Amino acid sequence: TIKSNAAGTGQIAESVGSNYITGNVMVERYVPVNARRAYRMLAPSVNSVNNINQDWQEGGNITNPTDLLNLQNPTPGFGTHITGSKTGLNGFDATLTGNPSLFTLIGNNWQAVPNTNTLKLDANTGYLLFIRGDRTRNNITSNSQFSVPTTLRANGTIMMADQQRTGLTTGQFALIANPYAAPIIWSLVHADINNTGFENTYYYYEAKLGSRGGYVSVNTSGIRNIIVPSTGASDATIDIQSGQSFFVKSTTGTSITIKEAHKSGNNNVPVFRSLPRLYTALSFKSDGMTFTADGVSTLFNNQYSANVDGDDSPDFAGFDENVAILRNGQKLSIEARPSIVKSDTIPLQISAMKAQAYQWRFDPFDFDGSTSAYLVDKYLARNTTINLLDTTVIPFAITSGVAASLASDRFYIVFNAATVLPVSFTNVSAYKVNTTNKVVWKLATETNMVRYEVERSANGRQFGGVGSVAAIVNNNGLQPYQLTDQQPLPGINYYRIKAIDREGRFSFSVIVQVRQGAEKPGISIYPNPVTNHTINLQLVNQPAGKYAAVLYNSLGQQVYRNEFSHLGGNSNWQLQLNRKMPQGLYQLQLINGDTRQAQKVVVE
Repeated sequence: TIKSNAAGTGQIAESVGSNYITGNVMVERYVPVNARRAYRMLAPSVNSVNNINQDWQEGGNITNPTDLLNLQNPTPGFGTHITGSKTGLNGFDATLTGNPSLFTLIGNNWQAVPNTNTLKLDANTGYLLFIRGDRTRNNITSNSQFSVPTTLRANGTIMMADQQRTGLTTGQFALIANPYAAPIIWSLVHADINNTGFENTYYYYEAKLGSRGGYVSVNTSGIRNIIVPSTGASDATIDIQSGQSFFVKSTTGTSITIKEAHKSGNNNVPVFRSLPRLYTALSFKSDGMTFTADGVSTLFNNQYSANVDGDDSPDFAGFDENVAILRNGQKLSIEARPSIVKSDTIPLQISAMKAQAYQWRFDPFDFDGSTSAYLVDKYLARNTTINLLDTTVIPFAITSGVAASLASDRFYIVFNAATVLPVSFTNVSAYKVNTTNKVVWKLATETNMVRYEVERSANGRQFGGVGSVAAIVNNNGLQPYQLTDQQPLPGINYYRIKAIDREGRFSFSVIVQVRQGAEKPGISIYPNPVTNHTINLQLVNQPAGKYAAVLYNSLGQQVYRNEFSHLGGNSNWQLQLNRKMPQGLYQLQLINGDTRQAQKVVVE
């Protein structure tokens, strides 16, 4: 049995061959009590030997919807009600309406599963199931949050070796099941040579959105169209979880391949990102609670084009309120744009709105403080400042019968950007020295610079000054700079360098972090897949010494090597690859003496 409970979910690691587990396996998927009754897009992770009723209904079958004594809850804490009949016919749990709750996708339409007594679960089929918690009576009669957590389990043969889903239609969305009892990494799936004919985004139905769920877009960099940190509106990441199905959109592809090599060891572990990005969420209040209905995100980097292309994610509208970015006549949920220039504009599109109060929530990440923004409300003729260093909430309302209030183009965002300075950071490091933190930085170029200010933050978003260092005349990157923070904050300290020139203009370095206290050693690569042939390598709590970063291709051949001296603690390094290096899957090894650390790298 591959267990799943409140503590976590077990997984079967990548195999080095095939047929490594024989016989039947029970695979579980836990759904916590704090989740709402809502649809989930699921995958069973096995080709079941039982029928659907025996697996996800635990063999229960309510035949009289008004009989309160007929609980049909064979194993409390497991299974859920699956409806589709008023009498319990065909294995379904009877309800007064007989409305179905389990669907598969046929073409572009959801089709109700016709029978749970005869049909079995298929590991390569995605399912849409309305989960009401376990089979407790009040979970089928109540419309509120369910009170008992549940674990869905299916018994059968697990998927081993590479899996291929065929028969997909060019230009359409397809529902894909994660076939394995393990998470898979979306960026590796998309980068596989067999899967080049698909958009770089997958879509996941998130039960926490709106009044009955909504779609979340996640691209190959792990960026999603919506995030509300205070409420955890979505937990979707680059790792598609065991038991999860998802949508992809074909551009030219008619089949998609998922391989053992695409498996991940992560269970919703956040991935560090350094791209400036703005999450825009639409929310409303109901019964004293705030619900996120939908949202979009915008990323800014000169590696992206201003045109709509494969780096942008089309909008996937849900059942209720919808927000999109309208660009060149196309609706987007994630837009990847060049770095902000003066008067850059993000046109928001709203639809399916109700006559009620709403609010916009803006969550910025990795803006350097040199850019400003405001929201334009054309109906109220009002501009409201958006803080790009902290969360901004802007309330508004939809007025019944007033066309301008409901106009789809009522809102848009305007940015104003600062001038880019002739200064280029090659490395920024931060590490502990007893009870202090030392910050060290080096530059490739520096022209007309006056000083460098070290700024510190407790949350990576709101920074204050620690000290400054005068620029060295004619240094041009020859000598590194450093500053010691004598009184660091408890826990994690985030640092960045503010470079200021003779005209008072400024720009910022990347953000690095160091923890006062224990911090798990490791390395990370961001973004992954690598774009613009630049690997950003972060060392976390690594010992001082000489390091070599060596890149190997899929044949085991060394294609890149860079040596550098690390002062200990945390540091960031940029590795510039040959621009003629072909796209594909590589392995990066970080070598320090006899110690080797390895990570998979996808080069786009």
